[in-house]
Amino acid sequence: MMELDFSKDIERVPCNTLILCGENDKVNKKSSVKLVEQMPKGEFRTVKGAGHEVNREAPEKLASIILDFWSKQ
Repeated sequence: MMELDFSKDIERVPCNTLILCGENDKVNKKSSVKLVEQMPKGEFRTVKGAGHEVNREAPEKLASIILDFWSKQ
């Protein structure tokens, strides 16, 4: 995955897009913020108390964030 570069195409994503990661994710947090900054309709959210494996560490919090995002669409 590290060699994939979508940076020149990411600004063309036309839809509202949720980018999220764990609050303590040391692997993806910085790149996720950079990614969402390039998206005209991007939204960045963190899952409090979670690390890299958000779906295992905080599934209820993750579901709540996703449902909140979808409810606004």
